[in-house]
Amino acid sequence: MPATDNNVTPNDAFLEIYEKTAGLIPHSLSHDGSRLTWIDLGSYHMYEGSYQKASHTAVALLGRGPDTVYQPFFTTELSVIDDLTPAPDDVSPTAFIFGVSRCGSTLLTRALARDRRILAFGEALIPNGLWRLGGPSTLTHATGTIARLRKVITLMGRNRGGGYRHMVLKLSSVELHAASPLRAAFPDAPCLFMYRNPTEVLVSHLNRKPGWHDAMSTDWGSFLCGQETPQTTTEFYAKVLRGYYSVAMSDAAKNWTLLQYPELAPHRLPDILAALGIDADDVDLTAMSRCFRSYSKSPYQNAQFADDQGKKQRDASAAVAELVATHLDPLHQALAQAPQNLAPHSDAGAWKTR
Repeated sequence: MPATDNNVTPNDAFLEIYEKTAGLIPHSLSHDGSRLTWIDLGSYHMYEGSYQKASHTAVALLGRGPDTVYQPFFTTELSVIDDLTPAPDDVSPTAFIFGVSRCGSTLLTRALARDRRILAFGEALIPNGLWRLGGPSTLTHATGTIARLRKVITLMGRNRGGGYRHMVLKLSSVELHAASPLRAAFPDAPCLFMYRNPTEVLVSHLNRKPGWHDAMSTDWGSFLCGQETPQTTTEFYAKVLRGYYSVAMSDAAKNWTLLQYPELAPHRLPDILAALGIDADDVDLTAMSRCFRSYSKSPYQNAQFADDQGKKQRDASAAVAELVATHLDPLHQALAQAPQNLAPHSDAGAWKTR
């Protein structure tokens, strides 16, 4: 691999590699945003619902064999994207999935990925990085990055297998605060917001720390909980969640489709897909519905799913109940009554729950 001493491939050398390597797509940004890491996924189709899991699996599979010559990663200057033009059959985002966290969005992403026409990115590293370059303020003032945001994400949609027709990006909950620049980059792509009873979400976070847990004592944490100073971890979680629910009630989300956790079920798949602008036949729907039988985040998706909504509500402490009543219940009730909620089940032909 042609590279400088610090392992950054010069732009002109990388352009030659890119033309010869059909599986190369943007993977992640350096901390300062000046460099871009690329990954060669070959023609591997991401079934996992999690981009990080999918990329690890692809690298492991493509690197097998004693005679295999496989270079999974390249690092370039970010400026190299200015010299790249997406091919006519590459796909730009056709839909976005936002979620309040612990709301079933990973499950839905994994189900969508059963259709090999759908390039489903579950919390890809690139969208997370582009608007975090300047700290919390970048989340709401990222207009200067929109052109590059659009270019890099479009390059992620390289049609590596030749059959992709849709690209769905499922964002992490933190990226709710970056919805405006993302929508500015791709204004025509529909958005789905997934949410859940806040008591269940808060209890879930207390049982298993969220990815943003360590932000509590940082500027990021202050931003996420509305510039307030929470006294406990539970209060911090509740106020961060308040911010997520609030985004879904803001003008930025007025055209989004809302989906409550109890409505995430196989028989609603035709309606959910319609909201995302995707059509699917009985074969696709049957394959997608099978994903609902196991936990989406179990290592091999082999742990049988058991509904835990009631248990989480029973496990809520008095402190949780008070915080939810004060900060979250009014927002949740307003969301549940909003006209943007996914319409009642339509007659989606002869397809039934498998």
